[in-house]
Amino acid sequence: MYMTMREIGKSFGVSSHVIGRWLIDIGLRTADKKPSAAAHHGGYVEQSGLQNGGYFWKWHGQKTIAALQQAGHPKSAPMLSGRLNGPFTAEQSGVNGYRIVNGDN
Repeated sequence: MYMTMREIGKSFGVSSHVIGRWLIDIGLRTADKKPSAAAHHGGYVEQSGLQNGGYFWKWHGQKTIAALQQAGHPKSAPMLSGRLNGPFTAEQSGVNGYRIVNGDN
């Protein structure tokens, strides 16, 4: 399944702009904001057409998310894709979990 950078960003709780910078950092995007040769050769990206004749890039969700996680970017827990209300914080607990902590721990 191919995804936009915005959709990938939701998995990490960050914007598409942050995802773009992270992709540059790991060599899947060039400084001029285009997919790198490594992204094309590795099957990370495909071109998707627009109705007006233009195009944009979509990223292979599973491969791209795995590459970003391998680079040290943890995914957000699904329940944390929005904001928590109240005096709470979320702390990563292990590789795939989060612990919700209130103001007095």
